[in-house]
Amino acid sequence: MTTSGGHNLPDRRPARVASRPLPSQWERTELLTLEEAASLFWPQGPITVRTLRTAMRDGVLAVTWIAGKVFTTPEAIADMTRCRPNPKGRPPANTEPDREAQAQPKPVSAPEQALMKLLAEEKAKLPSRYRQQQRR
Repeated sequence: MTTSGGHNLPDRRPARVASRPLPSQWERTELLTLEEAASLFWPQGPITVRTLRTAMRDGVLAVTWIAGKVFTTPEAIADMTRCRPNPKGRPPANTEPDREAQAQPKPVSAPEQALMKLLAEEKAKLPSRYRQQQRR
């Protein structure tokens, strides 16, 4: 039990993190579950297991899978949190999107045009009752 302001609250940290609550007590290459990593490095937030899963999905957080479980390391967490140049295609958070660029239609490539034509031809072959249902 953890005491907080005179109240006994259950310790919700994973057992391994409760026994070693400081990041310095962990080896840089020691495996952690995502729950352990979030609890160890951000006990009060803002990074959560969900955030780490998103970072994993986006390729920002290095992970390994063992027996169907996802693990990371303190070293991978450190790499993830290092500031780096803004990735291509993502505007800086403090800028407005270019409205003029959004207004311009994207050029359609020849393969896309061929596919659009094929789809239109196939759609025209459908009985009219099916074409009307697709509009709903």
